[in-house]
Amino acid sequence: MRPASALPPPLACVGRAVGALAFIAFAAALASCSLTRPTPVKRTFLLEPASPPMASVQKLVALRVGVVNVAAPYRGKAFVYRYDELKFEADYYNEFFVAPAAMLSETTARALASANVFRRTIPPGAGDAGDYVLDGFASELYGDVRDAAKPVAALAITFYLSRRMR
Repeated sequence: MRPASALPPPLACVGRAVGALAFIAFAAALASCSLTRPTPVKRTFLLEPASPPMASVQKLVALRVGVVNVAAPYRGKAFVYRYDELKFEADYYNEFFVAPAAMLSETTARALASANVFRRTIPPGAGDAGDYVLDGFASELYGDVRDAAKPVAALAITFYLSRRMR
């Protein structure tokens, strides 16, 4: 009977090959790590526009703010940058804290409530029904860096006001 520590020659070669591959993979992983460059930090942001001025005349109707839907390329939480007419990129390290649709809907409701335009402004998701419903569609939401000296934010929203069906 052969001792357990003595492997047949083919298995010994396989064991050495696996060990060598593991060492090479470890060395490659260690070489790809940068010890001098800091690790990028993921940052999150919220849109917080300034409140509009209060309206001088208050309406006698209630408004329910619906959802502001967002076009598919900008629907995710990652910031989108436009570099030229056809090149857009998402930024993994900078993103919105919540999905843009929810953030734009809630911001719109907050702005209308603080402007005091309607008798009552009902935020999205509330069970109450108003006299009118305001929905929206954001067709653009990105950072435009085509002119690197003058980067701008692009936001285009179309709102739809409709009487609530009873």
